[in-house]
Amino acid sequence: MVEHVYRRDEIYSGPYVDRAPDLIVQPRGWEYMAFGHADFGSNKLVEPITGMSGHHRPDGLVILAGPGVKPGVSLEGASILDLTPTILHAMGTAVPQDLDGRVLSEAFEASSQ
Repeated sequence: MVEHVYRRDEIYSGPYVDRAPDLIVQPRGWEYMAFGHADFGSNKLVEPITGMSGHHRPDGLVILAGPGVKPGVSLEGASILDLTPTILHAMGTAVPQDLDGRVLSEAFEASSQ
């Protein structure tokens, strides 16, 4: 059922890392989940996911459109942490220096940087 167990400092950083769980369990193949997180009505603590879920997947998708966005750019290595700085940049709002992540600047035309 378990593919990997991470210590909190392997995943989290920053001034509030002590508030994170000591251990984070990655289910094998992302096919198991703890009862109570998204599905209710079972008497089992942990059970296989019976349908496809949007929860707990390591990979995602980002789609950008609008003025200044380069079409067809592949954002290799992008992180979910990059979404907020990228959205702020796209809105023309200053990105705080201490914000986690980075602006996905490769997705924008040079004129919009």
